[in-house]
Amino acid sequence: MRSSCSRCSSVGRSPVAGAKVAIQTPPMRSGWRTIFVSLDDGSQGERGQVDLTFFDDTHEQAASTLVHHFLILARGTVSRRGQSVTVIGTLARNLQKIADAHRAGGTAAVLALLNQPTHDTSDHGREAGDRRQAGAGRLWQASPGSPG
Repeated sequence: MRSSCSRCSSVGRSPVAGAKVAIQTPPMRSGWRTIFVSLDDGSQGERGQVDLTFFDDTHEQAASTLVHHFLILARGTVSRRGQSVTVIGTLARNLQKIADAHRAGGTAAVLALLNQPTHDTSDHGREAGDRRQAGAGRLWQASPGSPG
């Protein structure tokens, strides 16, 4: 996907799809979390990888899908800085669920699914200011020895 994104304009909306190969949610000084995801669309080498960044204001729509699913369809704005191309994500969907909908009901079923609102239920009912709190329901994964 990187090959096609590298030809995108500096500011443009783009859907990207692929298998999640990496996800990171490093702590920030502000206390908010930013989710960094790399997807691979199956193309040869690095050309098939695209980097996505999801800021805190998108977590309600995207975090659960990004953390819990392997095949992702994401939408965002292409950001180019020199040779580096990143998609600033606004929405993420479970690509397997979309494929299953297509198999069961064709294009109409996919469109119906994509027109449904997405919400991350792990953060349901919490105010934006409460998201800084660590603990149950947090949006990042911690491994042994990890500060997060």
